[in-house]
Amino acid sequence: MLPAHAGNISYAYDSLGRLIQASDLTGGQAVVYHYDAVGSISSQRIIPLGTLFIAGFSSSQGAAGSQLTINGAGFANIPSGNIVNFNGVPATVLSATQTQLVVLIPNGASTGTISVQTGSVSATSSEPFVVSPAVPPPTIAAFSPSLASPGATLTLTGGGFDTTIANNLIQMGAGPWVSADAASATTIVTRVPAKAWSGKVHLQTPHGTAVSTSDFFVAPSGYTAAGIGSTGRIAAGTPAPVSLPVTGQAVLRIFDASAGDLLSIGVSALTISSATIKIFAPDGSQLTSAVVSASNLGLQLPQLSLTGTYAVVVDGGANTGNLTLSLTAPSTGSVTVNGSPLTLNLAPAGQRAFITFTGTAGQYLTVVAAGGSFTGTISVSDSAGTQLISTTVTPSTRAGAVDLPKLAASGTYTIALNPANTTSSLQLSIIAAVPATVASDGVPMLSLSNPAARGLITFTGSPGQFVTLTVQEGTPETWGSNNIASFTVTVFAPDGTNLNQSTFMQPPVGAPTYTFACNIPGSIAGCFGNTIINLRLLGTYSQGTTFTALVTQTGGSGGSLTYQVSNPFPTNPLIVNGGSNTSFVQLPGQGWAVPITLVAGQRYALTVSETNSNVPSVYGVLYGPRGQLIAGPQMNAVCNSPCSFNNYSGSESVVGIQPLSGDTYTLILNQIPQLRGANEYGPLTGAITFTITTTP
Repeated sequence: MLPAHAGNISYAYDSLGRLIQASDLTGGQAVVYHYDAVGSISSQRIIPLGTLFIAGFSSSQGAAGSQLTINGAGFANIPSGNIVNFNGVPATVLSATQTQLVVLIPNGASTGTISVQTGSVSATSSEPFVVSPAVPPPTIAAFSPSLASPGATLTLTGGGFDTTIANNLIQMGAGPWVSADAASATTIVTRVPAKAWSGKVHLQTPHGTAVSTSDFFVAPSGYTAAGIGSTGRIAAGTPAPVSLPVTGQAVLRIFDASAGDLLSIGVSALTISSATIKIFAPDGSQLTSAVVSASNLGLQLPQLSLTGTYAVVVDGGANTGNLTLSLTAPSTGSVTVNGSPLTLNLAPAGQRAFITFTGTAGQYLTVVAAGGSFTGTISVSDSAGTQLISTTVTPSTRAGAVDLPKLAASGTYTIALNPANTTSSLQLSIIAAVPATVASDGVPMLSLSNPAARGLITFTGSPGQFVTLTVQEGTPETWGSNNIASFTVTVFAPDGTNLNQSTFMQPPVGAPTYTFACNIPGSIAGCFGNTIINLRLLGTYSQGTTFTALVTQTGGSGGSLTYQVSNPFPTNPLIVNGGSNTSFVQLPGQGWAVPITLVAGQRYALTVSETNSNVPSVYGVLYGPRGQLIAGPQMNAVCNSPCSFNNYSGSESVVGIQPLSGDTYTLILNQIPQLRGANEYGPLTGAITFTITTTP
């Protein structure tokens, strides 16, 4: 027995619980007791603690490989300072104090005395120590039954069982440890506890632990052993046929998995009309379920929170037939921006995929799931797990494209593909937005041959500046050669602010993008047309700030676009009652900046007109001397849709403009793309005539 302590007095006992030594650590001496054959104290002896002496052992016998405590005095306080021999065979000292050594009984030791040497001094025990044969650990050869419900009796057969019932502990799967009800050296009988679980059977005795080679199955909640037709184990990547020949009977399969796993179970070779699949976690709780049929061939498990054995129940109910289960982990891989596509075959149904790529801060990227049958959700997360986007994709979704927002940081990103419960095949790639180039004729353009590609236009601007961005597809001369059916244009400030949503002049504030759609019904071949974005750069920007326009194809099979960035053309001042002022613009979509000197309190009428021009429509806004927008309908000169500009001529007047102060005002006229004929837009260059007069 181990020593006990009271203050600075320590006590040591033998295997029969008798006191064999009391050591006064302060006084520096120990009292050693000896017993006669009937257990009475026959003598006692006082030994100085500095004198090497063996008083006794914690046990009179033990097997090789087990630990033994030697009590006495004069031992070295470090293990290496003590040499211990069992009948001449050296032993390993595990720990040491002045009055106690813990040693490992060595292999090859035999019954005899134990000696201890410290320095040049040695001592030998007065009694021999008996080295007993080693007791082998237990083994489980078999158990019955192999399937049971809680409360049933389970019998284990094997060897090395402890004949003391309480020394045998049994565990079924991840369930609780329970005691045996009966035990012999070769048989143990126990009862299946309420929280027992399917998996291996474990047996623990003082001499070791045994694990069964076969699985024990426990009917999950809602089922009994009688209601389970067959049992078995499935493994990821290995199809497992399942037969349901009897109505009302289910089958039970198990598999091992780890916390964090993201698994799917696909179904194939289906001859049963439908069946319910239920998944149970290692703690016995139901994790998820689904009805599988010819139209739903898979079941996706949520991310697992427990490590252990999971159970799968396939319940045909009133139906009979066969099916094959396939447990699968997600497909993994990587792609490179603008690199070769990665071929993915997601089978069986419901298999997910996690694909990584390296992105650079500031990039505008598009994930493309093309050339296949993928239908499901695609999401993209950064290295911290923050989701950037998640959207549903089908083969008809713009070539399977998913547009990412501007990357905020460089690093590794993960694309997660979560298909519907069908098999999928696809070519996965990731492409960067295509920067604009300048053609040989000096015209800036975007080449977007991939229908999923986006285009990137940059331009510089300054606070308060008016900017017009005109994006065109084709011209009357190239009509019939382009295949972009529709596209959107969105302008971003350097900080990512969507200027379309904040400072759009036309269309009205709030439109997230400006869209061009092909105006040739039933065809995308030969589309041509334009879109115009008119911005006033309101914000705390520095001079020469770079802005970005992102052009996104929303239909068609790819093509090219040209664009023009312009500022309003500065006209000569418009004189009140001074006749008309005609100004011509040569850049597509360009507007006009018309200075007008007005008198406070005076009422004015403003007329905008064109004759035989190519400007389809304009929208006018009057700004004050400090650049402020003049609010109120009486302050707007508007010539908007339809504006009587069909056939390239018409006019529009606004009467009742009454400024609050006298000064020079600025009329900004911006073009609006309008249908000019049955199949034409633009070309958005031409002359506009302005007239302003006083009115009563």
